[in-house]
Amino acid sequence: MASMFRRLSVACLLAAVPLQPAYAFDGGTASAPASNAPRKEASTSNSALIAKAVEEILKLEENGEWPYEGVYRVPAKDEKTGRRVMEIPVGYRIGGTAIVGLALLYGAPAEDAAAAAAIDRGVASILKLLEHPLMQPSTENVYDVRVWGHSFALEYFCRLREQKRLGQHEKAVQLWIPKLVATLIQEELEEGGWNYGGRFDEVDVDENGNVIRNNPRNPDEAKKKAVKTVKWWTPASFVTSPVSQAMLLAKSQGEKVPDALFDRAASVLQKERLKDGTFLYAGMVRNEMSEKARQQVEAREKLPGSIARSAVCEVTLQLLSGKDNNKEVKAAIEAFHKYWDELEKRRKKTGTHVPPYGIAPYYFYYGHRYAAQAIEFLPERERAAERARLKEVILRTRDENGTWNDRVFPRSASFGTAMMVLALLGEQAPKPARKG
Repeated sequence: MASMFRRLSVACLLAAVPLQPAYAFDGGTASAPASNAPRKEASTSNSALIAKAVEEILKLEENGEWPYEGVYRVPAKDEKTGRRVMEIPVGYRIGGTAIVGLALLYGAPAEDAAAAAAIDRGVASILKLLEHPLMQPSTENVYDVRVWGHSFALEYFCRLREQKRLGQHEKAVQLWIPKLVATLIQEELEEGGWNYGGRFDEVDVDENGNVIRNNPRNPDEAKKKAVKTVKWWTPASFVTSPVSQAMLLAKSQGEKVPDALFDRAASVLQKERLKDGTFLYAGMVRNEMSEKARQQVEAREKLPGSIARSAVCEVTLQLLSGKDNNKEVKAAIEAFHKYWDELEKRRKKTGTHVPPYGIAPYYFYYGHRYAAQAIEFLPERERAAERARLKEVILRTRDENGTWNDRVFPRSASFGTAMMVLALLGEQAPKPARKG
């Protein structure tokens, strides 16, 4: 079993596709691709689109939660029957609720009593769920999405503190913020960055440093060629970027985060970046790799498969390094529009990392939200036109009831809609913090 895991791990590293857990599944009904024709809502103001989205988000509440639903499930015990069941992981429940909370915090007027009450219930739910055993800090080398819950809870709590909207939960939230910081410090990979799809791969290499691929017809062949087995840490670029942003925000508010953590995150992202602006899904182009091994990695990573994460990675590199990389940020936005159709092909579809680009449906609105963030890093004279261009794309996939959903699961409309609220906020969106 261990050798099988290693073979699969190496294949995933080279193909930039994460391992799926044994109990993942998919289902639902696929939808037709969105029309590229202009939508009649194009003349609708952003504020009106956001107001309608907030109205619909409030309807999607599930007892103080807005859980994100994907294909991943974890085993649990049904409280009523005592039977073993598979349920949405706690990290997804926290992460989805926190993202919706951010949308309500910035998208609804402060005097909106219904939104304020929903925020309060959401915070109460997050605080309760953070105590769950599956949200304890973990450094196991397994597929585990709790880092999403830790990261987005931290960002949300810091934003609530920034806006002085903690309300009756102020004491509890103030206690949890440093605990979440400490948790993410503990969960950082040894060489920097974060991942939910495992922490490292054990890789067999030959005397020239080339990764040895296993031949199913002759499994002993690899053993004969292998000189040593090395441990390669596999940070994920689209996880490392938002986690880094959450940690930068916490530090800007006085929390204790070592500068070295940010230096490692920047180094990871730089090693995940290819010359054309593609960012590896996971793993790095390592100095100890042979030229052949580098070529193998780069040959399997294509820009169309990276467009949903390239913008957030470029922005995060700027936040971490303080260097002006606006040329690269602009290129990431251009690539997003150029290859948008490839992203759209996977919206509301079954399956996850499907060839030829390994695009999963859940990249879709993640990519739009962070493309919007990237626009605010362009020269001011360029922002209005880019906001309008992104809005036109956003409206192509807006559902008739004013929501957005990139999954086959109805409840994930809360995630997609919240992400689009944050994207449509434009210059009113929360500003990310820089390394000071």
